[in-house]
Amino acid sequence: MNLDINLLPKSKKRLTGIDALLLALIIIGILALLAYFAFYAPINHKKTLEKQIEDRKIELEKVTKDVEEYTSLLENVAVQKDKNNTISSIKDSYILNTTLLEDIEMSLHKSISITDIRLTQSNIVIKGISDDYDNIAQSIVNLREKDYFVTVKFNVVELREDAEESKQYYTFDMSINLAKSIDDQSLEEDSQDVEQEVENKDEA
Repeated sequence: MNLDINLLPKSKKRLTGIDALLLALIIIGILALLAYFAFYAPINHKKTLEKQIEDRKIELEKVTKDVEEYTSLLENVAVQKDKNNTISSIKDSYILNTTLLEDIEMSLHKSISITDIRLTQSNIVIKGISDDYDNIAQSIVNLREKDYFVTVKFNVVELREDAEESKQYYTFDMSINLAKSIDDQSLEEDSQDVEQEVENKDEA
């Protein structure tokens, strides 16, 4: 009896065409994933970031422009406000000074001639002449009745003589200290009262 003994290992089964195709597809898929994550994804992310940065720059430029326009507008408003305040201050000062001078004129006797008057925020200095001392004194009394005049006083009173006309007259220098706060309405009312008193004296 003959025995067929083969001690060599049997050859493995060769890959079929389908197996090779599947293996190739797996390798291609792996390579595709590696290419995507290693190259395409970073490049695409970079482009996305660059686009976002560009969009932010455009937005920033727009915001910067809006801020500049807003700042310029605020500056223009501030300048205009300062102009309005200045004009208003000048107007108020003019009205106040005009009212004060009118009131002073009404308080002084009609025989008094003013030769100089200086007005500041806190003080008024009046220089003038009159042929009657009593008229000057009465004018002082009239001015002292004003609430917004803190003090009214003589600085200088001199008796002089006009050689050409052979008559005497008085020169005076009086100062008036103003109150810190003056009500324009009270100025107007007091001025009207003085005017009425002067008219009544003239009629008498």
